[in-house]
Amino acid sequence: MNVYKKPEFSLISVGVSIFLFWFASNLPLGIFTLGGPPPILSYLAFIGFGAACVLWQAFEKRPILGQDDWQIVRPFLYWIYLWVIWTLISFLGSSQSPVATQVMVNQLEMALILLFLIVLLFNHVTPRMIGWTLAATAVFGAIVTIQDFMVPTYSTVPGRAAGFYLNPNIAAFILIQLMIMVLPYLWVSLRWPFVALVSIAVFLTFARAGWLVLFISLSYLFWAGHLGFQRIRAALGLVAIGLIGLLGYGILSGALVEVLLDTSLAQYLDKNTLARLGFVKFASDFAADERSDALSLALGVFASGGKPFLGLGLGYTREWEFPASTHNMYALYLVEGGIVGLILYLSLIGMLLWRSEGRMRLVAINIAIYSFFTHNLLDSPGRLIVIALIMTQLLQSTKTYSSSHFPEQRNV
Repeated sequence: MNVYKKPEFSLISVGVSIFLFWFASNLPLGIFTLGGPPPILSYLAFIGFGAACVLWQAFEKRPILGQDDWQIVRPFLYWIYLWVIWTLISFLGSSQSPVATQVMVNQLEMALILLFLIVLLFNHVTPRMIGWTLAATAVFGAIVTIQDFMVPTYSTVPGRAAGFYLNPNIAAFILIQLMIMVLPYLWVSLRWPFVALVSIAVFLTFARAGWLVLFISLSYLFWAGHLGFQRIRAALGLVAIGLIGLLGYGILSGALVEVLLDTSLAQYLDKNTLARLGFVKFASDFAADERSDALSLALGVFASGGKPFLGLGLGYTREWEFPASTHNMYALYLVEGGIVGLILYLSLIGMLLWRSEGRMRLVAINIAIYSFFTHNLLDSPGRLIVIALIMTQLLQSTKTYSSSHFPEQRNV
């Protein structure tokens, strides 16, 4: 890493931590829905803050990135450069409408934010401070999400919690990734209540992709020893598999809904959530049908659009006749960017998987899985923070702490 030693606390590190909490909790969009300023002001503030920090480093004659840092992040910096070039070319091939222009401006803003995240994380914030900040963010986000289920306020989907993330699928994605990344920074005695809180919030989003990714993530974290009980984890694993099997049977058979309808939770369940829990009376699943229709339309448009290499242009799926975009990152880049766009996105997924290990590779796998269920992974700083932390490898290897004496025990 850099020869320059990052202080544990400084004005810049505190500033970066505030931005991490601000973006990872999605407060800019949440506050905007309550009548606050638009999120773009937060984006511009961070870009300005990052530029000022870089100028300060230059004034002090310190390199923007150390030699070791450059070796770590160089492939990703090249990817960001190609992403910007692709964005501009794809815009030229688009309708160049206000919608397409807005998409272009947003992606250019996200490219700058990702770039400054990399630089600031490398130079000014220690892994421990990142871990604590994002742990606080996960607790805050989970509490607001649970409150949003009890008192519907923010979610754009009735019956499903989302908190300040507004979109239940995004809420589940962010909370799970934060949980995975920060878990080793919590003492063992705090990990189970922390995981329980996040898991409850994710369940209440009723995002099936979130449930799948949560199951995969908890299975890995448990087996890797992050949740303790290493000596009896095999036995506990069998119990967990049995409980999950019972839960799956309850959803498929509708028995779970019958149980929930006899509890105080019944008042919070609507037709949407009941259908997702397998209740036969409300078996029509609009969300699944919409995703299937969007994917079929995307593949059909790509096949018949006459532009297989460069696609139909930036923002095309925001303007087509269907009421939603693709719900799929791979399909989005295929339709709007053609084969070139799909290769660009697949190269990002490939690098995230290749350059990560341990639980951070689990985060990369989750991104690859979630890319089948959302088209919003690259259009918000909160999701970019997750990507930037894989790119910088700052949370790649941490220590596990004892719940009683807190000595460093082993690398995980």
